[in-house]
Amino acid sequence: MSDKVYPAKILLFGEQTILHGSDALSIPFSKFSGRWRMHEQGIDESLLKIADQIDPQLIDAERLRKDIEAGLYFASDIPYRYGLGSSGALTAGIYDGYSLHPRAVDTTTLLDHLANIESIFHGQSSGLDALVCYTDQAAWKRDQEISLIDVKAIQPPLHLYLLDSHTPRTAKAYIERFTDLVVSEAIDTAAFNHVVNDCISTFLAQPATSADISPFQELSAVQFEHLEDFMPALMHDLWHQGLEEQSYYMKLCGAGGGGYFILMSVDDQLQEVQGHPLIQVC
Repeated sequence: MSDKVYPAKILLFGEQTILHGSDALSIPFSKFSGRWRMHEQGIDESLLKIADQIDPQLIDAERLRKDIEAGLYFASDIPYRYGLGSSGALTAGIYDGYSLHPRAVDTTTLLDHLANIESIFHGQSSGLDALVCYTDQAAWKRDQEISLIDVKAIQPPLHLYLLDSHTPRTAKAYIERFTDLVVSEAIDTAAFNHVVNDCISTFLAQPATSADISPFQELSAVQFEHLEDFMPALMHDLWHQGLEEQSYYMKLCGAGGGGYFILMSVDDQLQEVQGHPLIQVC
């Protein structure tokens, strides 16, 4: 059994819209992680159910079941239902340990394979989160192509923090809700995607000190206007305050609805906002 560690991930830009044609940027976040472990205290029934749903043409499901029955479980401290990739890390672990395909598959095929597995959890998946957990590299989806980036090479124009809403959520429900908004044309998908793509280009632009941070302000404002139902009351008030004062800007982290949210600021020393502690990401 491999002792490999699979980090959490943070989808910096492209939450929801990645499934509707936008670019996306996701990075590994090693503060939280998961790995395979064995114990003698019974069978992990939830993991066994996942094994029963996996595509047997993609994963050696029989060997996975036998290992689970022998005590295999996924030891993870990644917060569950918080938008940090608990399912992405598990997907990466399953693929890494039980794939029936060669390790040297191209990135596009790898992404498809990982999306196939992670769809068990969310109903629909881009595979990007699991790719980041699997490779431990940042992943930039651009015009249907995937580029892997050394996260240490990214020098962003502003700093990102995590803010805990203390509200777990189910990603699948909010993915479906966003899709309903798209289908009903309640939101302008092309406009949403344009803002997201601008944020990514600005975030990765060098030199960072000369970057214009207005795309991040625009993204925060667009999400605040159109996705109010995707944020708990606490986040709504803090979100509005940041936009009013222009001291920081907030955005979804993952599907929204709860879990962590991302706070963006030019201040690299923020410890809290309105008494709510922050975790610095970059």
